[in-house]
Amino acid sequence: MKIALVGNPNSGKTSVFNCLTGTNQKIGNWPGVTIEKKDGYIKGSRFLHVIDLPGIYSMNTISKEEHLTKKFLLNEAYDLIINIIDLTNLERSLYLTTQLIELEKPMILLLNMWDLAKKKGLKIDYREIQSAFDCQTILFSAQTKKGLEEVMQFLQEANYQRPRKHNIYNKELEIIINAFKGDLESRLSILNRIESRSEYALNQAIKNLERNKQDEIESIIAQERYVFIAKININKENVSAKTKFNLDDILLNKYLAFPVFGLIMFLVYYLSLQGIGRGSSVFVGYFIDGIVRHNLEHFLVNISASQALIRFISDGLIGGVGAVLSFLPQLIVMFFFISLLESSGYMSRVAFMLDKVFWKIGLSGKTIIPLILGTGCSVPGIMATRIIEKEEECQLTISLVPFIPCSAKLPVFALLIGAFFPDNILIAPLLYFIAIFVIFFSGWLLQKLIFNNQRSDFCMELPNYKVPNLNYIFYQIYENCRNFFVRAGTVIFLASGIIWLLQHFSFSLSYGPVDESILAYSGRALLPFFRLFGVETWEVAVSVLSGIIAKEQIVASLEILSVDVNTSFTALSALSFMVFVLVASPCISALSTMRKELKSLKKTFWICLYQTSLAFLLAILIFQIGSIIL
Repeated sequence: MKIALVGNPNSGKTSVFNCLTGTNQKIGNWPGVTIEKKDGYIKGSRFLHVIDLPGIYSMNTISKEEHLTKKFLLNEAYDLIINIIDLTNLERSLYLTTQLIELEKPMILLLNMWDLAKKKGLKIDYREIQSAFDCQTILFSAQTKKGLEEVMQFLQEANYQRPRKHNIYNKELEIIINAFKGDLESRLSILNRIESRSEYALNQAIKNLERNKQDEIESIIAQERYVFIAKININKENVSAKTKFNLDDILLNKYLAFPVFGLIMFLVYYLSLQGIGRGSSVFVGYFIDGIVRHNLEHFLVNISASQALIRFISDGLIGGVGAVLSFLPQLIVMFFFISLLESSGYMSRVAFMLDKVFWKIGLSGKTIIPLILGTGCSVPGIMATRIIEKEEECQLTISLVPFIPCSAKLPVFALLIGAFFPDNILIAPLLYFIAIFVIFFSGWLLQKLIFNNQRSDFCMELPNYKVPNLNYIFYQIYENCRNFFVRAGTVIFLASGIIWLLQHFSFSLSYGPVDESILAYSGRALLPFFRLFGVETWEVAVSVLSGIIAKEQIVASLEILSVDVNTSFTALSALSFMVFVLVASPCISALSTMRKELKSLKKTFWICLYQTSLAFLLAILIFQIGSIIL
């Protein structure tokens, strides 16, 4: 049996999906978290198949992910709809319900967030809603699991009802709507103009109705739905939902909003790279290098392994992977703070706040959502651009997402900041704000030169502030760490082995001196470009090239090639190098995702070329101007 989870964005669909299936899909306190449908099975059953669909406000769809949901509901085969109702936004949620009943499918109304509605002073009598739609209605809380057992039992019993659809429209309008019986999509949204239809009587009836109501048919139908919803006696009591203190008075204040945002991001990057995380990284590095690596070398010597094999395993594999893993504590701190901001509801305020700024470069506040997700990894950030309706604005945002410092770049920053700027509290946050500057500059430039697009209208409901769910935060940290370990144990492990082999074998495939190796010749060919911003060794140039595989590989390659950062860099060249890594084109997996979303290899190539050229330009400017000043 196939069950469709349908509801407004940020109504708690994915949280309900996680409760029903026992999985842990990503959730967030802002609209647009779910951009693709997710599949799972009800806990304890292999016959109840659940599909979590992207959020949709109505069947009059705009964005790509909303269209995906509409297409599924109209064209796919499924047996039951679980309509997730946000009790804190009942009128808006029930508007979608009045459209869903036109599908004539069995339906359950899940009244989610009842605990939050109670805190806001809303007294809900769910029987009023159940009576109005004549289908099973259950009070639910994804956070406390209230109502979960009742839902499970109901699904097992399979005694489903089709909601009734009479009394929503007046008789005159019902006759017109019933004329679309064979055209469900038009019946739901009436988007096709009636003049294209041949029934003269129907055309005349609609024109008469529009003349009497002095409005268009689409608006008349929408008004009738809202009139029907208003008749439902939902809020028996409203015990002063207004609080004495409103946090938005500070966070969205005309004068304080941007300074507060700057301070928050300053603390996030400082505490992650230079504060709490830094001390832990020293311990992890000691454990990997001083204990694991030492004992493994000792074991290999005892079993009489060849010196080349010992060096390959110890320096190439363990050294490369260990160099990356030593920065895991700093990443954990970063993941914690970002998850905290996401689940609290603050990130939606950031999108609202930055809308006016993005407007100046042809973008909307929706751009901030992909940038938030890009903090963890560019791949989901690029995929999240599907929430943007206009194609060119979507493509422009795709080209900007890789500029945000993702978790893969942080080990590079942590390594060089620890070596050259251990006590300078400004450097780590400075890199983030350089990324923001690059995003705005590139958005303005690319919009003028290539895209020349009109921005989408931006309308976002600010979600309620929530006390972050620590279980969710710790699970997100676990998931991010697990992905990091998987990358380290597969991509970084394999790449580190290849780097070591290329370092010790010549083009004739003979084992020999490092200076005669394939890697040395390749590095010396690249070196003239990197000398422009202070890089003087071919080993560093090669490490940048290896970053195409994964940005963490840069740190692994520096370790494998025995690069002493204290002698290979100066403070100025280290800063220039970090800016280059920050801005240059992303790893191969992100490029592959860009190619898929842009649907064009040519556009992907030009964006990649622009990103890398800009990285060189900024790194050279910082180094050359800094050299003159110093």
